[in-house]
Amino acid sequence: MTVQEYMLKHARALAGGLAWSLHVFKHGQRFSSGQMIDTAVDIAWTHLLPRAATPQELVIERRFNMILFRAKPFTGTRIRARAA
Repeated sequence: MTVQEYMLKHARALAGGLAWSLHVFKHGQRFSSGQMIDTAVDIAWTHLLPRAATPQELVIERRFNMILFRAKPFTGTRIRARAA
């Protein structure tokens, strides 16, 4: 089983995003945490951010015992604030 297959097997669709239990990251001992996080980001990016006219950003949050990935319209305010 590849890291991609492992992460897809344990992904959960929640309202507004995709999530993985922290248990998945702690007990997927065949893979490093970095590999699993990288793969989760790739999966979320592919499933949550379709090619759309409106730019989106991927938001990652910890909710209880889950890591939640969700799409949010990109506002660019953080970039403007840093440039000022």
